[in-house]
Amino acid sequence: MKANIVFLKNLFWEVSGKGLNIASVFIINFVLANYLGPDLFGSYSYIITFSSIFLFISEFGLERIEIRETVNGKKIIDSSLLIRLIMSLISYLILIVIVTLIENNAQTILLIKVFAVSNFATVGYVFRNFFLGKFKNIYSTIALNSKDVFSVITKVILIANGASLETLIYFSIIDFFIESIVLFVIFRIRFSDYKLSFQFKEVKFLINKSFPLIVSGLLILAYKKFDLLIINYYLSDFETGIYSSAQKISNAILMGTTVVLMVYGPVLNKSINTESYKRKRMMFLETIISITIVLSIPIYLFAEQIIGLVFSVEYAPSIHPFKILVIKNVFEAIFLASGYII
Repeated sequence: MKANIVFLKNLFWEVSGKGLNIASVFIINFVLANYLGPDLFGSYSYIITFSSIFLFISEFGLERIEIRETVNGKKIIDSSLLIRLIMSLISYLILIVIVTLIENNAQTILLIKVFAVSNFATVGYVFRNFFLGKFKNIYSTIALNSKDVFSVITKVILIANGASLETLIYFSIIDFFIESIVLFVIFRIRFSDYKLSFQFKEVKFLINKSFPLIVSGLLILAYKKFDLLIINYYLSDFETGIYSSAQKISNAILMGTTVVLMVYGPVLNKSINTESYKRKRMMFLETIISITIVLSIPIYLFAEQIIGLVFSVEYAPSIHPFKILVIKNVFEAIFLASGYII
């Protein structure tokens, strides 16, 4: 009974938190897309995507392991922080070399280098995963929504004052650090008795467990990032803006999948050595796939109306890629669910 209450509380906080997150992302992209137009919105999306191209190196496959080990009672925060910090520095240096070799536009190169600094904020996600492993989803939700509120307010103010593309990108960097700072502050307040004590054996343990996931991280990178980069390389900023506008909305559908992963995942971890594990594992898969399908069907059927409602007439060509991306989400949900179990 107690476990069910904890589950329902976490479900409430994840749903409410992700609901506000979806709303804020929707508002921001709606306002930005219509303010900038397809060409500049394409440039904006390209810079953001390129800047995060090596984010999988920064995260080093640690997210699921951090949650799992926290559920199992291990203290790995300090070791995870060290690994994430070092890998973030390495990924940033790699990015600088790659963007200098590939990109020709000096202004674009500068903006990518500047925005890529936001990848260092992922170091703070150690605390988010700690909260999830402790079944304290309320704290990760507070941090995420603090970022959302700040992002919406600043974007609206900047656009109202006619901000340039560069100014919008500079302020977007702050969004990521807001979340990490709030995560750290909550950790220090609510878990003040938690003593950080660095142990080399824990670093070695985490590297051994997470290193194989770098390969899958590279494949996920190719799957989730390269489409927009290829469109920009072979076509134009306009086509990138059209595709990105469709992608932003379709990604919102996967938030339902994320909620189930964040809430039910730790519960599944805790039951892995019990007789009920196989039943819970199947329920986990079925729930994620069902939610995605239920959300996708009406969105696919009313794709034209949704695009027409959200974006200006310039974005009419995004209807067709939007429909394709909605279908793709069903398969991505299966991929996320099975990947979590593995």
